[in-house]
Amino acid sequence: MKYQIEKKGYDFFKIANFKHKGGICGMGRKIIAINTAGEYSYCTFFPKTAGSFYEKTVDEMFAETKVVRKEIENNWECRNCELLPFCKPCPAVSLLETNSMLKCSPSRRELALQSKEFYYKNLNKYLKKVKINGKKTDN
Repeated sequence: MKYQIEKKGYDFFKIANFKHKGGICGMGRKIIAINTAGEYSYCTFFPKTAGSFYEKTVDEMFAETKVVRKEIENNWECRNCELLPFCKPCPAVSLLETNSMLKCSPSRRELALQSKEFYYKNLNKYLKKVKINGKKTDN
């Protein structure tokens, strides 16, 4: 089915209006997590604490988290992966599964493979309902 899509020149991601920011979750951009002991971590799922809420301001915590986030985005395996449009990379899950925030999470990879298969399997059904360049498709 993928061959048919490419042969006809359809760009699936434009047709489906699919948008992926190409980055990781909201870690350091939108969220940090503070537990009841006053320790903070990069997100609610992150298994390790990064420091104490009592020793830094919220701005300092976000600044530190943004540095870590940038380091991950610059060095993670996932950034050039063909499955990225179908994946939701999570450094916390990667850390738990592979002991590294920079490696691909096996469970996320499996979900991305299933997602990709689902999209391509159902693409022809979707194309029948969509207009391309103002014309209804003839699938």
